[in-house]
Amino acid sequence: RAYLETGQAEKAIPHLKSAVAGDKDGSIYYQLARAYRSVGQKELERETLKKFAAIQASESVEKQNIEEQARITRP
Repeated sequence: RAYLETGQAEKAIPHLKSAVAGDKDGSIYYQLARAYRSVGQKELERETLKKFAAIQASESVEKQNIEEQARITRP
């Protein structure tokens, strides 16, 4: 992220790509998409944003399921 903030997106990309395996909330995919946009790689930006959106949607469904279970099991 520091590379992105200092305008060095090309340096950020390899670090972000190696970190996405542990991305549980999509934030790394989002940062990677920003980096791709900064260097003009529009197709990679689009693909990465799709992955980000999928993680966010999955997280939202999981949160809804947990909230539903909490309502059902309350005393």
